[in-house]
Amino acid sequence: MIGTVVAIVLPLVNLGVVLSMVAKLCLSVCIIFALGGYKTKKQFFSMFILFWSLTFGMGGVLVGIYFLTDTNFALQQDLSVVSDSPLPLFVAGLIIFFFLTKTVVDYINGKKAKVGFEYDVTVFVGDDRFVAKGFLDSGNSLCDNQTGLPV
Repeated sequence: MIGTVVAIVLPLVNLGVVLSMVAKLCLSVCIIFALGGYKTKKQFFSMFILFWSLTFGMGGVLVGIYFLTDTNFALQQDLSVVSDSPLPLFVAGLIIFFFLTKTVVDYINGKKAKVGFEYDVTVFVGDDRFVAKGFLDSGNSLCDNQTGLPV
């Protein structure tokens, strides 16, 4: 809700490029705090980078759609984009952005899940040799947090 209010009010106030960027940076920090989004500095900066990546990503998708559909748009002094595009075009941009983001996140999570658990395995059956991917059974390395003993 904070972001929506600022997104409506900020273009109406002529702050110029520098003050507008400072206001947007402060707003992003406020949104992260309002969401309770971090326990460590690393988590905070991860949330901050994610916030701005999504912001620029969505803006890029919309500007791309504006170019593809030959829709008029203008870059304002505060670096916001104003367009006379119809609502369905904006909704299409949101849907495209959602699926692009979901695809990237799923890809990254899939890669992260395999790191340290995926190995090349060679199996010999008689004189035949087979190479495949194998997964480490991580259950064999589980330990009790209090005693350190294997589970």
